[in-house]
Amino acid sequence: THERHQQVSLPEGDVLLHCGDVLMASSLAEPSRSERVLEDFNQWLRNQPCKEKVVIGGNHDAALERLGSSAGRLITEAILLQDQCATLPISGLRIYGNAFSEGSSHNCAYQTERPQVSWESCRGADVVMTHELTSSLQAELQAAGATPRIWASGHRHASHGVSCEGSTLFVNSSIHDKKYRPWQPPVVVDLRR
Repeated sequence: THERHQQVSLPEGDVLLHCGDVLMASSLAEPSRSERVLEDFNQWLRNQPCKEKVVIGGNHDAALERLGSSAGRLITEAILLQDQCATLPISGLRIYGNAFSEGSSHNCAYQTERPQVSWESCRGADVVMTHELTSSLQAELQAAGATPRIWASGHRHASHGVSCEGSTLFVNSSIHDKKYRPWQPPVVVDLRR
C-alpha cells in the first residue's frame, strides 16, 4: 500500500492478506518516521472488516527487515510472517509468507542473492504469500513440496489480476498502478473448504 493504506477501502472478508510494501522508501527514511507509519498501518488493520489478517514485508519495508522479530510490537493486529507458516485459528488456513523479491533500487529489503526458504515451513501451506512471484522463489518452494491452493503476491504493479496453473490460483493483488496510485481494486477470492 506504500503508505497509502488510508486510501484503500476493503470489503468485508474472513482473511486479509497484505503482500508487502507497507512503506514507500524506508531505506531513505528516519527509523522513527517508518515506525510511526507502521503504527498507523497497524491502526488501519484494526479497522478493517476482516476476522484474520496476515502481513509480509516487501522491498520497500527496510524498517520491518531491520526490526526483525521485534516488528511484532508495532504490527499487533495481524500475523507477521517472514519465511514462516502460521495456521489461522478461525479459518484453519495454513499460510506461509516470504518477503523475497528481486530488484536493484535503493528499496532492497529482503532482496538477497537467493531466496531464503525453510522447506519445513512451507510444506502443506494452503496459501503462499510472497512479495514477488519470481521463478527462483517458485522453484525453491515447489522443490520444498509447497502446493498451495492460492499463491498471493504483489510487487509487480502492472501484473494485477489472477491466473490459474494446475490446482493453484495465482493472485497479484498490487493495489498500486505503475505510477504508485492506489487505483487497482483489492482482489477477493472465495476458497471452498
